Amino acid sequence: MNSMERLRAARPAHLDTPTDPGTRTRELDHAFSQHRQTASRRSFRPVWGLGLAGAVTAAAVVASGVLFDPQAEVSTDPVVAPTASVALDARTVLLSAATQAEAQQEKTGTWWSSTSVQRHMSRVQGEPSYAVYELSETEAWTPYAPGGEQISRSQRRGFEFPSPEDEAAWKQAGSPSKVSVGAPKPVKAGSAEQASYPIDREPGKERVSRSRLVDGDKVFWLGKNVTMKELQELPGDPKRLKAWLLRSYKGHDTESSSVPMTSEAWLYRVTTGLIADMPVTPKVRGAAFRMLAELKTVQVVENVTDFEGRSGTAVTMKEKASGAVLLNRLVFDRATGRALQTDSVIVEPGGYQRTLPAGALWNAVTIVSSGWTEEAP
Repeated sequence: MNSMERLRAARPAHLDTPTDPGTRTRELDHAFSQHRQTASRRSFRPVWGLGLAGAVTAAAVVASGVLFDPQAEVSTDPVVAPTASVALDARTVLLSAATQAEAQQEKTGTWWSSTSVQRHMSRVQGEPSYAVYELSETEAWTPYAPGGEQISRSQRRGFEFPSPEDEAAWKQAGSPSKVSVGAPKPVKAGSAEQASYPIDREPGKERVSRSRLVDGDKVFWLGKNVTMKELQELPGDPKRLKAWLLRSYKGHDTESSSVPMTSEAWLYRVTTGLIADMPVTPKVRGAAFRMLAELKTVQVVENVTDFEGRSGTAVTMKEKASGAVLLNRLVFDRATGRALQTDSVIVEPGGYQRTLPAGALWNAVTIVSSGWTEEAP
């Protein structure tokens, strides 16, 4: 599974509804051990559109982002985000991706299975100061037939370093096997108060969880809780797909009804989630790309390398989040239209990200594999 989800990317039915970003940050340690799965019985609004309802999105999909200067070169470093992008015509690129996505051959199976790795950047408290990525890997299986259960296998994989400088600072601190990380609580301007929690350098125990489908048949969140049948029957026409999705738009953020969000930003979030995570037909995946191509505020970034070392193209959209300016990206393979990674980039630090550097890839859900299978977990 991916982590963005990120994803993802990157949500079990039984988990609590995500709340404000501060709460999400404080609960990352718990979130990384959970499965990105089904929609919730409660009014669940997942972040930035990885689509599956649950806690891993709290780590992997918090933000959307800003647009890069289209005249400069792009970095391919997966850890530090590009400071600029190659000039590309977004509509042309996305329509091409739509054609490739529609051409893929795909048959349904007994299970929709995915494997993903989630990364979230935090700053270690104390001196010397340095940043780390918390890692978690998740495998998930969602049944095609109603009445079953979703199954996940997850493992925390310790932490790694965004840069050689961060690793050097860790060694200077004595190479501790456990560190305390956290993000500032923006309760007061300039507050240094931290929401901290410990993480371990060594991998944790593998955890397996099982949860019955919500209402017996709900499997994902797509503006609302949806069944596998609804996903398979989504319209393959971009205009009809857009109309179908917008019936769930209420003028606010996908997480919080108190945060306004434009319909275009909302569509971007939900649609990139559909592409990254969901078992839809190739025709619907193509329609999703065609719908993104018509959004006025999207841009594309070429030659983006994900954490698996794969090169792809990213479709991005500008958004502010909790005092920061962040870049939300869906990285995809132009040859197939398949999602590779969902991530968010800090362009202007602020709020919960104010201790992290501009240009840092804050969180990511890397999709290692996804598809239909007959093999039971």
